[in-house]
Amino acid sequence: MDGVGSDSVKPSPPSQPQVLVINPKNALLFKGPSSQPATVNINLTNPATKWVAFKVKTTAPKRYCVRPNGGFIKAGDNVNVSIVYQPGEVNDAQERARHKFLVQAIFVDNDAVQLEQAWKEVPKDRVMESKIRCVFEDSELGDGGGLVEKPHGQGLPHTSAGAGNSPDLDQSMQHIVQAATEKTSSVSGQLDLELRRMAEDYRRAQDEIANLRDENRRLREDSIRMKKTISSIGSGGKAAVSTGFGASSGSPQDFVAALKTDLTKVTTIVALVLAVLVGMIFSKLL
Repeated sequence: MDGVGSDSVKPSPPSQPQVLVINPKNALLFKGPSSQPATVNINLTNPATKWVAFKVKTTAPKRYCVRPNGGFIKAGDNVNVSIVYQPGEVNDAQERARHKFLVQAIFVDNDAVQLEQAWKEVPKDRVMESKIRCVFEDSELGDGGGLVEKPHGQGLPHTSAGAGNSPDLDQSMQHIVQAATEKTSSVSGQLDLELRRMAEDYRRAQDEIANLRDENRRLREDSIRMKKTISSIGSGGKAAVSTGFGASSGSPQDFVAALKTDLTKVTTIVALVLAVLVGMIFSKLL
């Protein structure tokens, strides 16, 4: 079967305590009819400060596809292993009850080492191992050899009243609840941060509106003052023209025109006076 090959479980000498945190730890629960394919995931976490190489083996390599069935896990990291059950032609509950998995781990320097060579060279007493059994929730063999449904209270415990809870199922449920809680907390934190940002943007917008209102008020006041100043200048010009020349049309242009007219009159009179004087002088000389 692809993904397992010759990596089947064989008797081995006593091993070191397992460094990997395996979830689920003791049993793999395959849900649904045992006559249909089913998938279960195993999470392997490396809490150590060194790299770890791992292998996943099974007693029934023809019934399971494991991906990945081996590899490296760096310090503080984790790997998900997917196990796909593929039923055979004969649905034998007793045979399925003997199915088990073996998770092996060894310390390595890094992921650049040759994996197969590392497994060959490592002493057997340095290999860390954990065994996991397979459990199918739907059926088992009855006394007559036929497939019968498991009653409540046998095989896998149910969570209904009066039934005990499986430690592995409890651990899985706790893991799910913890993941959901962490996700909810993360979403809540992001939402709270977004609300704070929106409130800050709203406050800034309110301040900007207030500043614009003040600026508009100042512009209106300046406009009123300019109108008053222009009006007072216009009134002063009218008074000056009326007082100096006896006539005014009420605008600076009229004032200038009147001034030019008066100057022309003065020039004419001066010219006439000069002409009379010149005539009198010439008459005396003659």
